[in-house]
Amino acid sequence: MRDSRPWAALLAAALVLSAGALAWPFTIDDAYIVARYAQNLAHGHGYAFNPGVTSDGVTGPIWLLPMGLGQWAGVSSVALAKGVDLVCGALAAALATRAGSGKAWLVALVIGTNAAFLPWTVGGLGIGVAALLLLLAAPEGASSRRSLVAGAMVGLLAWLRPEACVAGFVLLLGLESRMRGRALAVAIAGVALVVVFRLVLFGHAWPMALAAKPSTPWAGMDYVARGVFVCFGGFGLGLAAWALRAAGRGRVYAAAVLAHLVAIALAGGDWMPGYRLFAPIVPLYALASVEGLTSLQRTRPRGALGLGVVALALPLLFAGLELPELRASGHARESVAGPLAAELGALAGPIALVDVGYLGYRSGAPIVDLGGVTDPVIAGSAGGYLAKHIDPAYLARRDPAALVLHAAIAPEVDADGNLSQLLGYPVERRVAAMPFVRLRYRVERVVPYTPGYVYVLLVRRANP
Repeated sequence: MRDSRPWAALLAAALVLSAGALAWPFTIDDAYIVARYAQNLAHGHGYAFNPGVTSDGVTGPIWLLPMGLGQWAGVSSVALAKGVDLVCGALAAALATRAGSGKAWLVALVIGTNAAFLPWTVGGLGIGVAALLLLLAAPEGASSRRSLVAGAMVGLLAWLRPEACVAGFVLLLGLESRMRGRALAVAIAGVALVVVFRLVLFGHAWPMALAAKPSTPWAGMDYVARGVFVCFGGFGLGLAAWALRAAGRGRVYAAAVLAHLVAIALAGGDWMPGYRLFAPIVPLYALASVEGLTSLQRTRPRGALGLGVVALALPLLFAGLELPELRASGHARESVAGPLAAELGALAGPIALVDVGYLGYRSGAPIVDLGGVTDPVIAGSAGGYLAKHIDPAYLARRDPAALVLHAAIAPEVDADGNLSQLLGYPVERRVAAMPFVRLRYRVERVVPYTPGYVYVLLVRRANP
């Protein structure tokens, strides 16, 4: 019988690339944070978000490589990184079908219709690359070189998406015993190197994001529960877990998927829209769920068919609803946030805000990061992400030229330009209520961004 896997691989890659082309305008705000770090490195301003001020605002330092290459080549850092990520995501989808044996077509459909995987291959944060690294770490073959490659892939994950290392180590444990030790040693060396890198450069071992965004287990479990429904159609996770009963690689894939879900639950989930933390595991999930479906079909064919249809249909439905919205968000950024960034860049002095990525990168202005992602002082303040208790004295010393706050609806503003009410994040409400802010700043204008998201620009008063 003719091998259909090459055609299934082409289908998987084509689906990912097509969805990436549709969602191309979408870029997550944090991608511009990495781009600004790369820009400062390229211009000799150090490993810094604000030139000359070293800070650990990039969770995956290796992602600076494609961003930096863009700076060196004189092309858009973000566009180049997105392109690399999309190609790697398509390659991961294609390689997964090669491992899918007789069910290659189904593996292609599971990956190519997934609501988590499709948009995040162009989000700009290395999700497609992480998926490829995980897939290359999966047990296949039995050679010394293969074990070294697998270990190196997990070691690289520590430099890109640290939370995915848990699944990576589970995959390494699935190697044959004679190769396992060598692979684990290489992976541990990769983790150790990034720890040493952070200790030497920043004085701490773990990403600053852990302080800026402290985890809460309940939030993590809620995130995972919702993500399992959206990304796996609920029943897909059951099919993947069923693969634990099977022999061979399907069992290892399933264990890696479950381990990854535990890891992101303990990490507290994610505040961003969508389910980017699910995305790197999608190719392995496809292999595990298809293996579980095949196993279940032998004893319960009708039940297996029903579960498979639901597990495939729900993520496809969510992807169909999500992709146009993400595309529209990208266009809104260029048309609305672009002019705002130009306005901020013309001001003399720092800008204080939460959305530091795009506005910070495009404006080029010094930034006071109210969320603490790029500011170690605010990151170490009490409170969760977007709920920090910032010391008013610290913010006053930074002396922002303007503040850009967010609100769910247009705020109430009195005749003197004071905010009477702001339905923003907790940290923004606290900042707006600070006496020195009310004394020195007034509302210049309100900028509708997207439905349910309004920017409020505050500038210094002429005579405070």
